[in-house]
Amino acid sequence: MKELVSAKKSFQLLRNNKIIFLPNLLMFLSNLFFLAIFLKLTGLADVLFNLYFNYFTSAAFLSYKNLGYLVGYLLCIAAIDNFLTCSKYGMIKDLVLKGKTSLKSGFKFGRKHYFTVAKVHLLVFGLIVIPILIAAGLIFTLIPNQILVARYLLAFFMIVYLVYISIRLLFVYPVMTFEDEGAYSSLRDDIHFVKSHVHHTHMTWLFAIGVALVFSMVKKMMMSGQEQLSQVTIAVAVLIGLVIILIEMGVSIWEHIFIFESYEEGKKSGTVKRRKVVRKKAVKNKSVKKKVAKRKTMTKKKKSIKRKVAKKK
Repeated sequence: MKELVSAKKSFQLLRNNKIIFLPNLLMFLSNLFFLAIFLKLTGLADVLFNLYFNYFTSAAFLSYKNLGYLVGYLLCIAAIDNFLTCSKYGMIKDLVLKGKTSLKSGFKFGRKHYFTVAKVHLLVFGLIVIPILIAAGLIFTLIPNQILVARYLLAFFMIVYLVYISIRLLFVYPVMTFEDEGAYSSLRDDIHFVKSHVHHTHMTWLFAIGVALVFSMVKKMMMSGQEQLSQVTIAVAVLIGLVIILIEMGVSIWEHIFIFESYEEGKKSGTVKRRKVVRKKAVKNKSVKKKVAKRKTMTKKKKSIKRKVAKKK
């Protein structure tokens, strides 16, 4: 089973290249840094330390100034997270293709494809959120008097749709990364890849979801142990919390490497390669046609110049 081979290879790449943790660690630290600044500027830090929760309903907290701080905080973390996520994709590409990577290479990829990744994020967000909002509007409009039934219907639709769209968009980021394409082209070629590799896509998705479910159960047990130890010693509870965060990072990074590796494994069937070759040939033919057209115009100009010179003589 090639998915199992990809899973083992992804684990080996993760184990042998600890540097791949750096983008996620930088993301975590930068988010903490900007959160601390936001809490300090808005006065929420004092609220949390002094347990003065009435501040949340006061006019000072609901001011335009704090709203501006909130918008600025969200924009800062969105911009930084997008760059570091893009850098991580570049590093994973190096891992899958070369077996090694560097932070410098990741940052270079992040600068080059920053806006492409942002556009893909927006497309994916739109494809997830907009249909759910439309479905919610239709369901609650058609069944206005039965709120409970409407909620169950919406919940059922959301589960089915989220499973469907997560499978459909499974390889959109690997397509963007490996094929060096724009947002719309990545989405289009991802859909084509999923259609032409149905079994491979479903097996990859099941592997990724299975690992995520197993980790969620382990995380739940560790968190329950953390709650019990927090009554004895805070230091041990904090240490367990940090271990949970690191394991969660490792699982997330492994899943990304696995999906990227699975995409490269699926490409060996030749479907994506043929599409890319056809596209390259089309671009090459266009460039050849342009060159021929330029030559024709140049020869016409030369002929017209010769005629003018002949007339003058």
